[in-house]
Amino acid sequence: MTPRQFWTACRLHDWFYSYSDDSNVYRAGSDDRARLESIAGQSPELQAIFKAWEEHQFNCGAIPPEPKLED
Repeated sequence: MTPRQFWTACRLHDWFYSYSDDSNVYRAGSDDRARLESIAGQSPELQAIFKAWEEHQFNCGAIPPEPKLED
């Protein structure tokens, strides 16, 4: 997965799945988060993208800049 694709996956992730009363929503969100964390572990760049989105969602941080397309 490219950094740009990972950035988009993080942007589309339901960061607040854990607040759902619906067990299906919770399970899907939990599974997706585990998938994103696994992918993030593949490189420091992806880890930084994940942490930046987490900071944005839970601590009102800035929206992480979108990675540029490589030539």
